[in-house]
Amino acid sequence: MRILVLLLPAALAAQGQPETLTLEQAEQLALRNHPALAMARLAAAASETVPTQLRAAQLPVFNAAMSSSVADHGSRIGAGALNASSLFSRLGAGFNVTQLLYDFGRSRNLVESARGRASAESENIRTRRAEIILSVRDAYYSALLANKTIEATRQVLESRRVLLRQVSALASNNLKSTLDVSFAEVGVTEAELELDRAFNSARTAQTELAAAMGVDPDREWTLSESSGRAPESTSVEQLIAEARGARPELAALRKQIDAARHFAEAEKRLAMPALSLAGAGGFVPAGDPRLNTRYGGVGLTVSLPLFNGGLNAARRDEAGLRAQLAEQTLRERELLIARGVKLAWIESENAQRRVDATARYREQTAKALRLAQSRYDLGLSSIVELTQAQTARLSADVQNAAARYELQLRLARLDFELGRL
Repeated sequence: MRILVLLLPAALAAQGQPETLTLEQAEQLALRNHPALAMARLAAAASETVPTQLRAAQLPVFNAAMSSSVADHGSRIGAGALNASSLFSRLGAGFNVTQLLYDFGRSRNLVESARGRASAESENIRTRRAEIILSVRDAYYSALLANKTIEATRQVLESRRVLLRQVSALASNNLKSTLDVSFAEVGVTEAELELDRAFNSARTAQTELAAAMGVDPDREWTLSESSGRAPESTSVEQLIAEARGARPELAALRKQIDAARHFAEAEKRLAMPALSLAGAGGFVPAGDPRLNTRYGGVGLTVSLPLFNGGLNAARRDEAGLRAQLAEQTLRERELLIARGVKLAWIESENAQRRVDATARYREQTAKALRLAQSRYDLGLSSIVELTQAQTARLSADVQNAAARYELQLRLARLDFELGRL
């Protein structure tokens, strides 16, 4: 086991000198590389093309065509069509144009609905960005805690090795019992096991950090300490009001409600008539002599839906219900965000109290360790008491570091709930 612990740092060093990484650099790296953010941007870009697609229905459509046919002269189509049935051999080329003139605002509402959905998708970019930053901070502070645990465990291991050497020397001179030597050896082995677990936690934390940044998990970094901050003194009611105005999810839902209302209005217009213009013109340079060498015409079409099995009514009802659903979704999300802000605020306050408590605990265990070491050196206590004091000091160091990093993580969660990330 001792050989394994000694080889772990060498194995890490053999992989190359790790890069130094700050929290700010980690966040910027994640925003450049994480596929979730790229996916959100692509989804927003795709949504922005939909209004143009729907707007095309309000613009004229031009088509050009060339046709030739060989017909049985004098014959007519006898079935399958109500249009002009005469058949002629000809070669012709021309164009046709169609233009929607008026449809009682259905196309306009469809375009506005698509614009609302596209705008909501752009808000999702902000949501993904905030989620990525929060995950980076979570992984970063976890990695810092793992490094602190390694540092504290190494100190305990080194002190126990020194103690083992001292006890072994004293035992060889019959000044200490072999039982003390055995306990000292057990203490060293326990510290080695703790150090092994700390290294495993550090590797896991580095892997989680790489995943949060969207980079190769084989890369490793030397993390810089992040400057912390204290909880805010703002009241929770003010924080909830801030969150309701800043959270991108709420902004997206409000835009989705607007889009749903426009779509519901468009579906109501299905029962209205539509007026459109159609025109065609061209040349027939070769063909049956009874055909003119050129042709042209224009016409107006009024289409009025009379009956289609209740399809339009069902679509109108569905659109109206989905608009109401979007409104209720917004209300539910506002309640959840208020709850999230209140919980994040409570947890940040509690984390600050834990920082203060663990700092006092750390001072107490340091004092107890000094006393236990002095008592053992004077032969007034057993090695078990000294080992327990060392274990308590290690626990206090780790708990204090965990409390400090947890406070920063809780503050990051509060920033996320407030829409600040």
